Amino acid sequence: MSDRRVRVVYIAGASRSGSTLLAMLLGTSPGCVSLGEVRHVWRRGVEQDQLCGCGEPFSSCPFWSEVGDRAFGGWDLARARRMLALQSRVDRFRRLPQLALLRVASRRRALVDEYLETTSRIYYAAAAISGSSTVIDSSKSASFAMLLGRMQSVDALILHLIRDSRAVAHSWTRRRAMPEVTDREEYMATFGPFKAAAMWAGSNAALDVIDRTSTVPSVRLRYEELVRGSPGQLRALAGALGLDEGAVSALAGPEVHVSVQHTVAGNPARFTQGGIVLRPDEEWRASMPSRDRRAVEMLTWPLLARYGYHLRG
Repeated sequence: MSDRRVRVVYIAGASRSGSTLLAMLLGTSPGCVSLGEVRHVWRRGVEQDQLCGCGEPFSSCPFWSEVGDRAFGGWDLARARRMLALQSRVDRFRRLPQLALLRVASRRRALVDEYLETTSRIYYAAAAISGSSTVIDSSKSASFAMLLGRMQSVDALILHLIRDSRAVAHSWTRRRAMPEVTDREEYMATFGPFKAAAMWAGSNAALDVIDRTSTVPSVRLRYEELVRGSPGQLRALAGALGLDEGAVSALAGPEVHVSVQHTVAGNPARFTQGGIVLRPDEEWRASMPSRDRRAVEMLTWPLLARYGYHLRG
C-alpha cells in the first residue's frame, strides 16, 4: 500500500435513507471518489458480475479491473469466498455484541483484522487509481462502523445519515427493479412496516452508541435537510470533509451535475448521469396508509423525537 494515508468517509445508517444519493454528491467533490457499497464488492461484483455504476459488468469495468490488479494482483473467486465467509463472522448486525467484546476474543480479533486489512487494500488501490485522497464508502453497516476504529491504516470519518422512519418504511414497500442484474429480472427486497421500522430503529440506535463511544469521528446528517440545501447541514459536512465554500455551494443544488461513477450496489439512481434535481422524496405523506404510519410511529417515536422529526404534520 502507498505511504500516503487515505481518508475513508463511511456513510452509515438504515437502508433506504438516501446513502446512494449522498455518496453520488460527495463523489463530485474535488479529491473524492465514490465506490458505492464496498462490502458488496465480493458477492455482487466478483461473484455475480453485476453492473458497475458506469454501466459495464464488474469484470469488464476498467476502473475495478485496475483496482483488483493493484490491490491483489487481480480479482479471484477464492478470495471473494474467503471475504464472504469473514463477512458473515464479523460484519453482520447480529454480531455487534461479539464485536464489542473484541478485547477478550482474540480469535475473532484475528478474523476482524484480516477482513479490515483486505478491505483497506481496496480503499488504497481505488484512491491511487483515481488520484483521490478521499474514498466514499456507502455500505451503511453499523457493524463495519464499529470496526472502523481498528483500521489503523486509514483516516476514517463516519457520516451517520438519518431519514424519517416513515419515509424509510414506505420506501421498503416499493417494488423496484435492479438494473445491475442483467441475466434475469430481479427486484429489490420489500418489507412490511413493522420489520422496516424495527430495522430503522435498531440501526440508528446502534449508530448512536457508536457515535458516542468510537474513536472514529462522526457527523450526524439528516437526509431531508441535505437535499433542501440546509446551510447548517452543509457547513457540518464541509467542516468534516475539509471542503471549501465552492464545493459546498455545488452540493446545495437545486441541481447537481454527476458524471460517471464506478459504484457497486445501492439504489438504481447510481446509474444516473448528468443533472440531478435535489428534492426530498416525501411520497409517504400522501401515499402511506394511516395504519402503517401509526405502526411505524409507535415503534420509532423515541428516536424520531430525538432526531427532531414531528410525529404529526
